[in-house]
Amino acid sequence: GIPLERLRALEAGEAKPGWEELERLAKHFVVSVRDLLPYDDDLDRGIKVLRAAEARVIEQERGGRRQYTYWSRVMTAALPNFRPVELLLHLTRRQDVVLNRGHFFHQYTQVLHGGPVAFLWEWDGTVHQELFAEGDSWLIPGFVPHGFYSTDPARLGRILAVTFGQHLTGD
Repeated sequence: GIPLERLRALEAGEAKPGWEELERLAKHFVVSVRDLLPYDDDLDRGIKVLRAAEARVIEQERGGRRQYTYWSRVMTAALPNFRPVELLLHLTRRQDVVLNRGHFFHQYTQVLHGGPVAFLWEWDGTVHQELFAEGDSWLIPGFVPHGFYSTDPARLGRILAVTFGQHLTGD
């Protein structure tokens, strides 16, 4: 549906595609339109670095209590749906946890330090709990409400949570 000369101009970077053309190309190549869009090359010598001192830190409160401290971790325009954060879990009692509403993307989670870490999630109207030790990991599919807390106030849990966009079975 796109004339050959137009395709050649697009491939050579001599013309900018319209939205309809992007949709046709994405469908033909079985990719998302986003995969066809240019991105700012933010890599340095082929990699991306974020020093700990440069990480953005965010304190999050829910239900009137500080629930988590977040540290951003390295991200790049080359992988736009890959978003790692590190969390320090401040809550130490299950009744203080306020579940989120779930993420649009899926989430890989691993206990880095401390714990045990209690993971709470809602499934079919029931809140479930599982305990995890250092090194344990789990996957949370998109849109599953969840939250975390540290079971030992002397060993607050620190977890790595990596959200990523990719189709999983059942999406």
